[in-house]
Amino acid sequence: DVAMLDRRTRRDLRGDLQVVFQDPVASLDPRLPVFDVLAEPLQANGSSKADTRDRIAELLTVVGLRREDASRYPAEFSGGQKQRIG
Repeated sequence: DVAMLDRRTRRDLRGDLQVVFQDPVASLDPRLPVFDVLAEPLQANGSSKADTRDRIAELLTVVGLRREDASRYPAEFSGGQKQRIG
């Protein structure tokens, strides 16, 4: 029961868990650039700004996008690109 865990144990456990959204369009906040969408979980887990920036550039490259795409909004991507981001 996760509710019975102490704060530190819960925080450590969060690093091992992830949510996988089934609808990539719905999982991307249309009001935020892709950088902010991808940065949120990294920063929540203690990543520095520099590490976050570098990791997002790496992730975008891995899925066939350019690092410059981080400043674009979800509406500017095709459905297939959204799937790779989300």
